[in-house]
Amino acid sequence: MALARFIGTMFERSDLMSRMIRALGVAERVPAGAQGAHVLRSATPRCQGCTHTIACANWLAGRSSADLAPVFCRNRETFARMGNPIGTVAP
Repeated sequence: MALARFIGTMFERSDLMSRMIRALGVAERVPAGAQGAHVLRSATPRCQGCTHTIACANWLAGRSSADLAPVFCRNRETFARMGNPIGTVAP
């Protein structure tokens, strides 16, 4: 049972991360190749270890797009850098 719960949690958090990336409009800004893979490999464990999954799901359910991730998002700065064409964190 523990393994099934672990796998379910992984899929749930991966889905939340994908939805967040789409809501922020940064999906098409993930760098191609090794750089993009590195960005996503770095962001994934932060989402997997998040304790705000209910708040994240609720936040995503309330909007289809946003300029910034919510303050509780562990990848807020990463997503902001991805969405900003000059590569800096938006205010």
